[in-house]
Amino acid sequence: NTSTTPLGIPISYTGVFPQLDTFKGIWVGAGGTFVYVLCDVFTDTYYTVNYSTPGRGLGILIYSRDITTGALVYSTYTELSTATIMAAVVTMAVSQDGTSIYIVTSMGAYHVQCNPVTGTLAVHSLTLTVQPSAMDISPDGLSVYITSAQNNTITIYAGGVGGVLTPLTTVATLSNPIAVAVTRSGEGVYVYTTGGAGMISTYLRDTRTGLLSSCGSLVAPV
Repeated sequence: NTSTTPLGIPISYTGVFPQLDTFKGIWVGAGGTFVYVLCDVFTDTYYTVNYSTPGRGLGILIYSRDITTGALVYSTYTELSTATIMAAVVTMAVSQDGTSIYIVTSMGAYHVQCNPVTGTLAVHSLTLTVQPSAMDISPDGLSVYITSAQNNTITIYAGGVGGVLTPLTTVATLSNPIAVAVTRSGEGVYVYTTGGAGMISTYLRDTRTGLLSSCGSLVAPV
């Protein structure tokens, strides 16, 4: 059978297939030569026999991209874990150069390192000290900021080899922080909270240590 699935993956008896209604994320790799799609994947047995049955697990589909036309060609996929079948993605963050991705699911946390030349991925499991609600990476890749709506905090992690995160300190936020963003200069961090009135809190970031100093909050416009 030489036909393809809607995402251009050839149908074969040894292949895998995306579960289109469980699309979870997409990003472009360094240099724009690869595109990655995070979604549930099937073995072809599930796809052809029982489409409604959960597939093999949470995986990342890898496409090569023509930088002139933007056309995509499916290459392969990388599985995060067979234990993450139908797992909900809580939050994810992609580094500005597209080579480092942190993914937090309802069943585990992962760091994915993208090879900018071959497009291949290296996946590492992570252990976090908080239940995340949002996260972002500093432009230099040295700091990761994770908010916890459960604890009303933002935890600052130092990024290490293989994406290993080392907690540095935790800063209290207003109630229910659900989004965090680091500026492109790396000098500022913004946290959006929804407890009561929606608020945006501003923090000054020390670019040497990654630590934060509060600069106050304002009511977000509705």
